[in-house]
Amino acid sequence: MQVFPFERNLPLRTDEETLIHAREAVENNQPVYGVKGPSALALLTKSYIRSTAIDSMHLIGNIVKLLNSLWFDSKFHDKPFSLSRHVRTVDKRLKELTPPSYIERMPRTFSEHGQYWNISERKLWLFMYSLIVLRDLMVREYFDHHKLLVTGLYMLHQSSISELALQESVSLLTEYVCRFEDLYGRKYMTMTIHSLLHLGKVVEDLGPLFTTSCFPLEGLIGVLKYFVHGTRFADSQIVNSASMFQKWKTLQQKILVPGSKVETFCTHMSERSLRLRCHRVSESTSIVGVAIRLGQIPDLIEEGFDRAGIEIDERQNVFLFQRLLYNKTLYCSEVYNISMKTKSFCVKYRVNARDHIGLIQCFVKISNCNCQRLCECASKIYALVKKCATSYPFVTDAPRLTMSSIHQIVPGNVEAVSVDAFEMLCFFIRISETHTAFAVEPPNRIEKE
Repeated sequence: MQVFPFERNLPLRTDEETLIHAREAVENNQPVYGVKGPSALALLTKSYIRSTAIDSMHLIGNIVKLLNSLWFDSKFHDKPFSLSRHVRTVDKRLKELTPPSYIERMPRTFSEHGQYWNISERKLWLFMYSLIVLRDLMVREYFDHHKLLVTGLYMLHQSSISELALQESVSLLTEYVCRFEDLYGRKYMTMTIHSLLHLGKVVEDLGPLFTTSCFPLEGLIGVLKYFVHGTRFADSQIVNSASMFQKWKTLQQKILVPGSKVETFCTHMSERSLRLRCHRVSESTSIVGVAIRLGQIPDLIEEGFDRAGIEIDERQNVFLFQRLLYNKTLYCSEVYNISMKTKSFCVKYRVNARDHIGLIQCFVKISNCNCQRLCECASKIYALVKKCATSYPFVTDAPRLTMSSIHQIVPGNVEAVSVDAFEMLCFFIRISETHTAFAVEPPNRIEKE
């Protein structure tokens, strides 16, 4: 196995040097510095090395596979980094995890399914779960090292990244690679670990890592399976269904009237995420499921609106409901989610130019009409949320940075919040042994697992 010992400030290989190595490889009939021969990519772009991204999907998948092997394989039981004696605890905590409803596969235990985790599961483990699950199980030195990896990669997957944040992420990943050999051994300084040193340049040239990742292509394969409804001629079924889907987009733009029954029906048929019993309130907002008209306002709701400084006129029409589809994301109340494996009630919202974390208790629709049932009259939608006190439990050293995407939370009083203030749905994670709860922000709002 080829290894890549860490060295600082190594000069990057140029396009010209690579072309020379390619010619030498052809002449000698053997690779030269890993170059096996010329590539057609050299004819397509001026700088084919800088135009080629490192695929974060396979990179993350390989890193998690390597780390899980080192941590949990019993053959390393006598090593200081081994967690093999904690596998049952890790499995128990994985079973307790409750991701949002848009996560299609529930977390699976490591002892039974770890070797079968797909790449999406490995990514969720790295970004969303690993720090919380392992925080009191790993030796401090190794846990501090792992925080460098999670924080550095997380920053490079955000929707946007500043020059300062890019420099900080590069410093974190450089320090991670620098310490890796001393902690785990030179044998495991593979190309995967070495590639972390090049990610900063990839982001600088081509943008955040999710924009060049293969995850969307893998997701497309999952979509294509829904185009097949029989056991014969699968290729023809896919082509026909894809053609119909493309035609629908044209009809939507040129012919169908927004909000019409025909347009609603076509949207219902074309998007799996909208196959719910919905009442559309606006272009971005729909009430899902049953809504109850309130004759008298419950004390909880009244108190929540008072804390937010919002008055409810007793002549106004008030409906109570438990689920809301907002910007194609399904939000549910804590009561609705109480017996479910998914939890979609933890929300990040922004009020008075400040971000907050809250746990949704219910939703309220308020209008000035007298309609007895849900109607299309002008209205305002609010969520009653338990506003949480938050702290940041994870801080890296060298450089010292706070991982602000993971919040340790303590629920407080209920207050009313306009759903227009919602920023994102967070992962709600509770560790029963330590009686702690966390809200974890996904790196961006574009990728869906």
